[in-house]
Amino acid sequence: CKQCVSFTWCVHGRLGRRIHRLIPSCAVSKIRNIYSEPSGIYTGCVHENTSFLI
Repeated sequence: CKQCVSFTWCVHGRLGRRIHRLIPSCAVSKIRNIYSEPSGIYTGCVHENTSFLI
């Protein structure tokens, strides 16, 4: 979600395409409470181009 990306950017700065940092569970819970998904289903990081996984 965009809010998680914004949080990570504020805490760690720009990381790059394949560099990830874990977000504390308390921050994830707060973001999900504020920006709840109607279906209740949440996904982790989803790349537009996943060809590097093959």
